[in-house]
Amino acid sequence: MNLKNRIAQEIIEVELFHTYRIKENETIPTYVDEGFDKEKIEAEGSIWIVYVEDCIREYYQRHRERIEEAINNILREALKQ
Repeated sequence: MNLKNRIAQEIIEVELFHTYRIKENETIPTYVDEGFDKEKIEAEGSIWIVYVEDCIREYYQRHRERIEEAINNILREALKQ
């Protein structure tokens, strides 16, 4: 996996699995708000791995432009240092 893919993976994992959104005064995980199956994501085992990878790919496709811009900004900042 190249550096750009690793950065994208980290951005997606943080945004999708470690952030929350507020809707109607209720805090919900981002992956639920994005329409992914909460039961499958919170499960364990080989099916979980496949489902999470599918979620990551789909989330990337939905937010590709913004994620690519964030990656480019991170790489530009790294070059300045």
